[in-house]
Amino acid sequence: MAMLVAWLIGNVAPSIQWVFAHMTDRYALLHPPAGVVLSVLGFSDLAVIVCLVFLLPWAAHTTLAALGFRAPASRTIGIALIGAVAMVVLTNGLASLLQTALHVKVSEQAVTLFLSMKTPAGKALFAFLGIVVAAVAEEMAFRVLIFNAIRKYSRFWIAATASSILFGLVHYQPGASLFQNLILALPLAVGGVILCAVYAKTENAYAPMITHGLFNAVSFVALLFAPQLGK
Repeated sequence: MAMLVAWLIGNVAPSIQWVFAHMTDRYALLHPPAGVVLSVLGFSDLAVIVCLVFLLPWAAHTTLAALGFRAPASRTIGIALIGAVAMVVLTNGLASLLQTALHVKVSEQAVTLFLSMKTPAGKALFAFLGIVVAAVAEEMAFRVLIFNAIRKYSRFWIAATASSILFGLVHYQPGASLFQNLILALPLAVGGVILCAVYAKTENAYAPMITHGLFNAVSFVALLFAPQLGK
């Protein structure tokens, strides 16, 4: 509940002034400018991070260090890099396979938003939020919190599968059909299992953040030099 409240505050705080200024314009409310959307994404992720910094020790009855928030050793970084390669190959490969085989094209709103950025500064800010802030927020939520909570009462594969399915479903895209959202969620769920494996293998919370951030970085670089991939 606390995390949901933090997420809602992060959504409302940066957009409330713009919303009030366009209360009578339904089209504008349904199609906010990229700057407003970017602010909402950034603030909501930051709010989740701040909330979890305080929530995790209380929920797990332990310290952040015991949950894996320790400086990563060279071995940890190596495993994180291997995980990033595995995510790029398996997640992107499965997504391409499903979309080609089923003749379904579905893109995340984040991709559309990135492509709508016209200035280098806007693209750089979006990349920072996606590669660093979003990766940290999602790993704290889905691996350090949810995966750990389920794993406490079950085995690795049960915890990894359950938390990764949630990870995939949370990327639900409004406006897309249920089938399209499932096609999007399945590869991301596979990526979530890889992230769980990186976290479990290293016992370091920063490892899956590095893996996740590098995976997002590869996607941003690909879109930067081949924007047609996101269309």
